[in-house]
Amino acid sequence: MLPHHLQSRSASTGRIELVPCTVRAMVTSQGYGLIAELIATALLIATLIGFFVQRSKPWLVGVTMAFMLLIVTATLVIASST
Repeated sequence: MLPHHLQSRSASTGRIELVPCTVRAMVTSQGYGLIAELIATALLIATLIGFFVQRSKPWLVGVTMAFMLLIVTATLVIASST
């Protein structure tokens, strides 16, 4: 059975019909934070692989920036959940 906010009863037939809803209404600020955290994790993994392949300053700066982005997004997720 679907949640009550996704259902609607038709007055004439009594059947349950789905109410269209937008993704924006279902995603909360914590959801946006989790998406940003996944992106930051993927970015960190990509820069770490690049740094291991070619050890240079630009890759090291990228790893540092990706790590800081991950820390910030993790802090936002923790703050929005409390």
